[in-house]
Amino acid sequence: AAVGGFDEALATHEDWDLWLRLFIHGARFLRVDRPLARYWNSPGSRTKDARAMVQDAAVVRSRARAAGLALTDTRLFLTGLFWNAGVALACGDAADGLFDTARVEARDADACAQALFSGLAYGLGGQEQEVGAAWQRLEPRLLEALDGRRQSAMTPPVARQVLLALERHVVRTARFEGCLRLSSSLGVMIGPGLGRRLRQEAGGFSRVVFKAPWLRPRGLFMHSTDRFSRPAAPQTDLPQTNPQ
Repeated sequence: AAVGGFDEALATHEDWDLWLRLFIHGARFLRVDRPLARYWNSPGSRTKDARAMVQDAAVVRSRARAAGLALTDTRLFLTGLFWNAGVALACGDAADGLFDTARVEARDADACAQALFSGLAYGLGGQEQEVGAAWQRLEPRLLEALDGRRQSAMTPPVARQVLLALERHVVRTARFEGCLRLSSSLGVMIGPGLGRRLRQEAGGFSRVVFKAPWLRPRGLFMHSTDRFSRPAAPQTDLPQTNPQ
């Protein structure tokens, strides 16, 4: 009550805005390591309005700075943009303009890829394995959003680094048998007939990601190599959309 409660003028981020104002007012926070609420992921959720999320986040950050609170975590800002871009892409929207205020360095690529993957999963309903199942539908918009030649947020090498890291998350969580062909990576389930499957899938990718299905969690054994790939396009260019 002392800080005025939620700002009802904000369509999104009203909770973050309240927490920051509480902090500025003198409140301190402790972590409670158990779930205290359930979040309903619905098709019409305000959280899936990526542009409103980005715009409202900018308003909240501006207010915090005006109140003397220094928000210096640039990686948090970047990952927020990539998460919202993932939500937009999963919901069938373009990510044009979302990266206009960003500058992604090579050291941020893995964190941005993780955020992008989480946003895609959230936009598809919250299940991580759905990203692999929807890859063919997502691929054209993903490659356009990560094209370092079309927007200033990322250079082409950094954009490719983000894509490769994203594909590793997809292979890690996807449900598939044999092989999973993505834009630049080929996911291969280790098992009988591995060599034959590799020969059948040869060409058109720059990296193989091996996955062992009998280990839990599945991320315990994953290995990437480019030994099996054909000489491909320059590493600074993203692949063209896979017609298969």
